[in-house]
Amino acid sequence: MILPSPKGDRHFPVPDCALNLGLPNVLFHTAMAYALLRMAGVDIGKRDFLGPLPPRRADDGSTWV
Repeated sequence: MILPSPKGDRHFPVPDCALNLGLPNVLFHTAMAYALLRMAGVDIGKRDFLGPLPPRRADDGSTWV
Protein backbone atom coordinates (compact mmCIF):
# COMPACT_ATOMS: atom_id res chain seq x y z
CA MET A 1 0.00 0.00 0.00
CA ILE A 2 1.35 3.42 -0.91
CA LEU A 3 0.38 6.42 1.22
CA PRO A 4 1.19 9.84 -0.22
CA SER A 5 2.71 12.41 2.13
CA PRO A 6 4.34 15.85 1.71
CA LYS A 7 7.77 14.29 2.25
CA GLY A 8 7.20 11.60 -0.37
CA ASP A 9 5.24 8.41 -0.79
CA ARG A 10 5.36 5.93 2.07
CA HIS A 11 5.23 2.22 1.27
CA PHE A 12 3.55 -0.12 3.76
CA PRO A 13 2.73 -3.81 3.59
CA VAL A 14 -1.07 -4.11 3.89
CA PRO A 15 -1.05 -5.97 7.27
CA ASP A 16 1.26 -3.33 8.77
CA CYS A 17 -0.93 -0.55 7.45
CA ALA A 18 -4.07 -2.16 8.87
CA LEU A 19 -2.54 -2.74 12.31
CA ASN A 20 -0.58 0.50 12.64
CA LEU A 21 -2.98 2.95 10.99
CA GLY A 22 -6.42 1.36 10.68
CA LEU A 23 -6.91 -0.32 14.05
CA PRO A 24 -5.97 2.72 16.19
CA ASN A 25 -8.41 4.86 14.16
CA VAL A 26 -11.25 2.37 14.62
CA LEU A 27 -10.59 2.13 18.36
CA PHE A 28 -10.35 5.92 18.74
CA HIS A 29 -13.59 6.60 16.89
CA THR A 30 -15.43 3.83 18.74
CA ALA A 31 -14.27 5.23 22.09
CA MET A 32 -15.25 8.78 21.11
CA ALA A 33 -18.72 7.67 19.94
CA TYR A 34 -19.17 5.83 23.26
CA ALA A 35 -18.05 8.92 25.22
CA LEU A 36 -20.37 11.24 23.29
CA LEU A 37 -23.33 8.92 23.81
CA ARG A 38 -22.58 8.75 27.55
CA MET A 39 -22.25 12.54 27.71
CA ALA A 40 -25.63 12.87 25.96
CA GLY A 41 -27.22 10.75 28.70
CA VAL A 42 -27.66 7.48 26.81
CA ASP A 43 -27.83 4.62 29.30
CA ILE A 44 -24.99 2.43 28.03
CA GLY A 45 -22.27 0.72 29.98
CA LYS A 46 -19.04 -1.20 29.67
CA ARG A 47 -20.74 -4.32 28.24
CA ASP A 48 -22.27 -2.22 25.44
CA PHE A 49 -18.78 -0.98 24.54
CA LEU A 50 -16.95 -4.32 24.87
CA GLY A 51 -19.68 -6.63 23.62
CA PRO A 52 -20.64 -9.99 25.11
CA LEU A 53 -18.13 -11.89 27.20
CA PRO A 54 -17.11 -15.39 26.12
CA PRO A 55 -18.70 -18.27 28.08
CA ARG A 56 -16.99 -19.33 31.28
CA ARG A 57 -15.98 -22.91 32.03
CA ALA A 58 -17.28 -24.64 35.15
CA ASP A 59 -14.70 -25.19 37.91
CA ASP A 60 -14.31 -28.87 37.06
CA GLY A 61 -13.80 -28.03 33.37
CA SER A 62 -16.52 -30.46 32.27
CA THR A 63 -19.19 -28.08 30.95
CA TRP A 64 -19.69 -24.48 29.95
CA VAL A 65 -21.62 -22.26 32.34
